[in-house]
Amino acid sequence: MKTKVLIVLLIISLGFNIGIVLNFIIKSRGTKPVECGWHHTNLRERFKLSPEQIQTLEKKRTEMETKILPIRKRLQNYRLELLALQKAEKIDTLRLDSLLWSIARAQCEIEKNIIMHIYEVRGIFNETQLQEFYQQLENNLCPRQGHRLYPECERR
Repeated sequence: MKTKVLIVLLIISLGFNIGIVLNFIIKSRGTKPVECGWHHTNLRERFKLSPEQIQTLEKKRTEMETKILPIRKRLQNYRLELLALQKAEKIDTLRLDSLLWSIARAQCEIEKNIIMHIYEVRGIFNETQLQEFYQQLENNLCPRQGHRLYPECERR
């Protein structure tokens, strides 16, 4: 009886040790950067994109990101100012209002650039791809009734 228990414990210990070694090996290789963009396998396969479409879409995405990068930096600066304002002994409500309006304007600029980008790239898709594109936008931006976008954040 003791021998069987020892064998089971030995096998469990061996499995645990192998798991630790494999985990160490995988982490020592480093992590792959997160792939994004139209060349990514998921998007390429879902939309059945041709190499020419991928090249054109990536070019347009890079142009759009170049346009919104300064806006994002400005938005980050506004948020840092907002954080500094929150840390102050007494809140300056006039400055708070000004920062919040600036943040809203920057967000609006980003949204407008993205919408104009979507309008521009839709001509690159064929009819089937365009339907899938709009379906993905609808699923992610306009969730259906009862859809929980962040269920892990809801109170239990």
